[in-house]
Amino acid sequence: MRVSTAALVRAVLATSAAIGLAGCSQSVMEPTPARLSVKVSEPVMVGSGISPFEDMCGQLSDGFTFIKDEETDPRLAVNPNNPDEMTVAFMRDPILAVSAAYTQDGGKTWQESEPPEHSPCTGTDYNAYGDQDIDTDASGRLYLAHTQGNFLPEGQPMDATMDAWMDSKVVAAVSEDGGKTWSKPLELSPMGEYQHMVLVAADKQREGHAVVLWAVGENPSVLEHMSPHLEDKYVYIAKTSDGGKSWSKPEKVMEGFGALDLVQFSDGQLLAVGPNTQEKMDWFLNAGLVGAIDNKQGDWSQPFELPLISNTGVFNHPEGDTVMAIDVPVTVGSDDRLYQIASRFERSTICSMLDLTLATSVGWCGSPQKEQGQLLFSASADRGVSWSEAAAITAVKGPIWNASIAVTDKGTLGAFWYDSRDDIPDDGQITSRAMFAVSTDGGNSWKEVPLSESFDMKQAPTPHQPLYMGNYVEVKALSSNSFGVAYPVAAPLNKHGRSDMHFNRITVEQ
Repeated sequence: MRVSTAALVRAVLATSAAIGLAGCSQSVMEPTPARLSVKVSEPVMVGSGISPFEDMCGQLSDGFTFIKDEETDPRLAVNPNNPDEMTVAFMRDPILAVSAAYTQDGGKTWQESEPPEHSPCTGTDYNAYGDQDIDTDASGRLYLAHTQGNFLPEGQPMDATMDAWMDSKVVAAVSEDGGKTWSKPLELSPMGEYQHMVLVAADKQREGHAVVLWAVGENPSVLEHMSPHLEDKYVYIAKTSDGGKSWSKPEKVMEGFGALDLVQFSDGQLLAVGPNTQEKMDWFLNAGLVGAIDNKQGDWSQPFELPLISNTGVFNHPEGDTVMAIDVPVTVGSDDRLYQIASRFERSTICSMLDLTLATSVGWCGSPQKEQGQLLFSASADRGVSWSEAAAITAVKGPIWNASIAVTDKGTLGAFWYDSRDDIPDDGQITSRAMFAVSTDGGNSWKEVPLSESFDMKQAPTPHQPLYMGNYVEVKALSSNSFGVAYPVAAPLNKHGRSDMHFNRITVEQ
């Protein structure tokens, strides 16, 4: 579902310039290389890359949405009883459908499935589907939750002088066979407001237990037929203890415009993470992150600040295009140690001032040493009470975006991101790569490896108008020394549409 609206698009250039100014106050840290042997499998396409839906099932494109054969926003789930069984939920022909793909051979081959009532093509009549997440419980049962609803104006180009509105609901479905077939979705929260940024955490200790978290944003306008039932600018949760056959009523978790991550500790305690603000524009202007922890009885702690701030939610690339991307900020290990990751783009002061004055990026105008992207890392052994000092995973020329982190049961860390370190200034392309890094010493040193060949980010999808590979790209641990990640790529690596999804397995060789 759209995180952006016409109002966000209208403000994005000024926001990006301000983000650049905020980033200048922080020095770029130098990463410590690790001496490790890391094996990366050949990339495998997740599914065919070809949409099964002809003519957009009657939906009208506004020039950005409902573009055939585009796949974005992959969310990855791994069966805890058999890590060779994985499922990816993704946004197809954004924002026409939420689709799924599954593998039973460790990611070597993938098959697609179309869950019922997750698209106007499969049994409903809304015009927007997305913000999906997926997870598995102790038995391997899959829970897929997302939003569906109506985004207006349908079929018309977005007008930067007008606000758009969203009327959506939250639904959840389950699969008992690894993603081959799906139940019809149940409604967790009905239509009546802008509901978005859905997250799922299924219990790895108890079969049949899972929770769904989502945010209620403020609609730019509320039409007469809409009946709000939840309070704007809050994060809510619903729970199941019977394998998704029924769900509890929504309960408040914390204030906030959105929800960015949800993890579960070994004893069942939950940590929810979101922006430290109730205002969308404040979030993009370096609002930082807060977390809240439940007491397993339904009550949530007062939010506490996380140490790292990402400034790449929306940013201007030096080539002049706006990119929209969100980090997946936290993960938790089997020892309940918590890890946070954050991507930053440190624009030079002179370039930021020119950007702000001109309301557009002026390109590679400064020294590369002063226009660096960096990926930062911090850890907590006491569930967020205290954190280690920020350390660098990598630092490169130009932006870093879509960062995520995972940890194996042996404490090996894996981090994913995109960057454009190989981009040639003013050549009309944004030469980018999917990258990965691993650490076996708790994040003190990192070994960096590319996952993909180069692709042109300028040819990425634009369902929100800015260039976009998805709000989230998720890493998951597959064994004590390996990780899996599904991620979109653009031309020339794609075969169909403007983006395909690839999967890699990354192994630290002993």
